[in-house]
Amino acid sequence: MPSLTLLQQLRRLDKLSPQFPDRLTDLLHEQEYGSYVTNLQDEDLSWLIDYLDDVRPRVAFTNSLPKLP
Repeated sequence: MPSLTLLQQLRRLDKLSPQFPDRLTDLLHEQEYGSYVTNLQDEDLSWLIDYLDDVRPRVAFTNSLPKLP
């Protein structure tokens, strides 16, 4: 079975779960995140921006996110 893309993994997260902030942080700190995000286009990129904007007030990151190339 092929691995899930970042967007698929984000869509599967339960925002109401107590583990949500940790799981989201783990996903966004994966090595592939930077290269994956730089290749997103149109609807996928818009979805990711909206998703992160929606969860931003509820999630406090303890470390900075990886810088995009």
